[in-house]
Amino acid sequence: EAARPDEAAFNALVNGLAIQQDVIQKRKHQRMKRQRDRTYKGDPRMSLEQEKEELDYYHSPERAEKILKRMEDLCSNGYLDFQPSVWVYSSVLKTWAKSGRWDAPEKARSVLDRMNDLYVSGRNPSVRPNNISYNIVIDSFAKAGKPKEAEALLRELSESYEAGLVEKGPNLISYTSVITAYGRIKNKYWIQANKAEAVLREMQKLGDPSLKPEIIAWTALIDVYAKACIFGGEKSYVPPMECLERCMDLLDEMIKENVEPNIVTYNTVIKAMAFSKHEFDREKYRDRVVALMKERGVEPQKYTISVLSKIMTSEQQRK
Repeated sequence: EAARPDEAAFNALVNGLAIQQDVIQKRKHQRMKRQRDRTYKGDPRMSLEQEKEELDYYHSPERAEKILKRMEDLCSNGYLDFQPSVWVYSSVLKTWAKSGRWDAPEKARSVLDRMNDLYVSGRNPSVRPNNISYNIVIDSFAKAGKPKEAEALLRELSESYEAGLVEKGPNLISYTSVITAYGRIKNKYWIQANKAEAVLREMQKLGDPSLKPEIIAWTALIDVYAKACIFGGEKSYVPPMECLERCMDLLDEMIKENVEPNIVTYNTVIKAMAFSKHEFDREKYRDRVVALMKERGVEPQKYTISVLSKIMTSEQQRK
C-alpha cells in the first residue's frame, strides 16, 4: 500500500519523457552543427549510443501514451483512487508536439479530443482542457505548416471558452502560433499573408489588453509578407513593391502601437529586399529601413550589414 504510485509519480514519469526529448533534441542540434563545421576534428557521424537516443526521441510519444493508458486502466479497475488530470494529458501532448514526426499534430489532436470527450461525458471531471492544452496542439499544427487546422483549433478554443468547457480562452500564444503557421506555407504567399493579417486584426478588434499583438506576432506577420516579396510568382502574384510597402507600413504601425521593432524585425524586411528575384528600386527601401533603425537606436548585426552590402552590390550591377 505504501508503495502505491500517486498522481505526482505518474505525471513526473510522463513529463520526464518530454524533458528527455528536450535534452536529446539539443544534442541532435549540436551534432548537426558539428557536421556543418569543417574545422571540427572529431567524427561527426552518430555513435550507436546516439542512434539509440534518436530512437528514444522518436518513440517517446508512444511510451507516454502507454503510461497514460496504464494509468487509465488502473483507475477503472479501482487500483487507483484518482483519475489522470489535465496535466498528465498535457504532458502526453507535449511528447507528441516535440517529437517532430509527420503524424504528430494529428496524434496530439486525437489526445485532445479524448480529453474533451472524457470531460464533457462526465467520466473524468479532472481532465478539463485548458488553453495550454490547446496551445500545444495549435503550435504542433503550426510547425507542420498546417494553418487551416491550427486556426480551426483556435476557433474551437474560443467557442469552448464561451460555452464554459475550458477555463481560459485563446491567449497571445494561441493567436501568434496561427500567424506563424501561415508563414510556413510554401505557395500563394500573398494570400497566406492576408490570412495571417486577418488573425492579427482580430486580436486588435477584440479590445482585450491581454491580446494586444506583441513583437513576435508583428514580426511573424511581416515575415509572411517578406516571403511574398522573395518568392511570389503564383497566380495571386502581387508586385514586390507592394509587398515591401506592406512591410514598411506594418513597421510604422508597430511603432504607433508602442511595439518597438527589434533587429529581427528589421532583418526580415532587409532580407526581403535583398533576396527578391524581381527588379525594383532596392536603394529606396534600404534607405528607409536604415533611417528608421538609426532613428529608433537599433544597432545592426553582422548579418544586417552583410545583407545591406548585398543590396548595394546588386544595385550597382543593375545600374
